[in-house]
Amino acid sequence: MVVSLHRRLFGHTMGAYMKQFLKHLSFSLVGLTLANGILFGTLLLVGRLLGPGQLGLFSLTLAMAQVLVIPMMLGMDVAVMRSVARHAGCLKAKRRIVSSGFLVIGLCVPLVALLIAGSAGVLSALFGIERTVWRTAAALAIVLVFRMFFDGVIRGEGKFKFQSGARVAEALVILLSFTVLYWLTGRGGYRLFLVATMIGAAVISVLYLTGGEAGRLIAWRYASRQEALRLWRYIRFGMGGAVAGLLMVGGDKLLIERLLGPVSLGIYAAYYYVSVQVATQLSYIFINVFFPMVSRHEDKLAVLKKIDRLTRLSFVPAVLLTTGEVAVSLYLLSDAYRFSWVLILSMSVYAILFFIWQTYWWFIASTGAAGVRFTGLHGLVAGIVYLVAIRFLVAKFNLLAPALSFFIAFAYLGGVIQWWKKRYTRKFT
Repeated sequence: MVVSLHRRLFGHTMGAYMKQFLKHLSFSLVGLTLANGILFGTLLLVGRLLGPGQLGLFSLTLAMAQVLVIPMMLGMDVAVMRSVARHAGCLKAKRRIVSSGFLVIGLCVPLVALLIAGSAGVLSALFGIERTVWRTAAALAIVLVFRMFFDGVIRGEGKFKFQSGARVAEALVILLSFTVLYWLTGRGGYRLFLVATMIGAAVISVLYLTGGEAGRLIAWRYASRQEALRLWRYIRFGMGGAVAGLLMVGGDKLLIERLLGPVSLGIYAAYYYVSVQVATQLSYIFINVFFPMVSRHEDKLAVLKKIDRLTRLSFVPAVLLTTGEVAVSLYLLSDAYRFSWVLILSMSVYAILFFIWQTYWWFIASTGAAGVRFTGLHGLVAGIVYLVAIRFLVAKFNLLAPALSFFIAFAYLGGVIQWWKKRYTRKFT
């Protein structure tokens, strides 16, 4: 059935590489869909129990932690994942890559954490956010860094079946931890969900190190400054892309909280989590397998043509499905989150455009350092455009402003993607 569908869609028989891709994708799809379903149910539970105000504070702290991940990680998760995938058959090379990447984060994490802890009072005065929130965000960022790094190692190794099982375990731990903490304390609070998230991240890191055997690739004798610099040369331009991604997924929440308050942020976060965040997780399921495999695939032009065709065929059905999913999710959350069909449709289109952007962005990054530089530069421009647009539109359009702002940013992103595709296609024809 899949082979026949592939022939109808693309006009030729499925090749061995595509079969391998679909095999890995099936593991990722089943496991990560189950994990995301559990996390989605947990989010609905948290949203009902805590209400918009507390959900808004959780969203704000998570956004701040994601910002702190950048200087703590320095892009080593992506650089290591790509390099491990490209040296799949050489254990010595993989040990050198992973150990050198781990050395970088081992130096950066305590440095950034101590800096945030020591300057929490100054940051609180500058941004109007409590110092305890800064320190909590730093603690969350530390756990997220190691989780993301080891996840990158597992992906580079191609252990998608194990990764899927570990992600399901993480989701169950988060749900169980939150439920137990809520029952023990007898009251709600966004920090309960943060603690549960940190416990889940710590558990999956241990699973990656032990069951996933990422630990066998780490030894100080294999770490080298030369390898760390090589990893950095590949990813350094991608830091702009990392900042751009955070402007897209975190900057909007910081602005909404500052301009409209934590309750409005909680309402926006609910819409965001059941639309854009779902699309982000689905894109992760796809890119989880897609990026390491396409990084070592020679005929990237054929892959690009397939992406173009699938985008054209699936856009409208995807928007309709997302609209229905968002509507049902908001109904389950409760009336406190202001059910609005205009906002539902706008956020649904936003979600699908976000998925499309991520797919093309990771494909471009897979072509090498020049692709990373391209995505970093133009992603940063789009991120700035997005936040500036929110700042000017929020007074008139309220919670609709982020979706409208992303449409403006996507117009720029779509234009530069088309420009890049023409240049890339001419190079190989």
